[in-house]
Amino acid sequence: MAERPGGRPNASGVVPVTARVDSGGLWVHTATKYLRQAAVAGPLVEALKAGPLVEAFEK
Repeated sequence: MAERPGGRPNASGVVPVTARVDSGGLWVHTATKYLRQAAVAGPLVEALKAGPLVEAFEK
């Protein structure tokens, strides 16, 4: 893995590291992989329920 230029640690002490991902032009993971997880989907659903888009979909 190659260190990113200026690879200084962030406030949590994490150093950025990059690696090549050969995905053939496709995303390595689709959004559905993450949205199946309640920890990800729950806050997203709550944010959508609270936002202005709710009114648009209720019509």
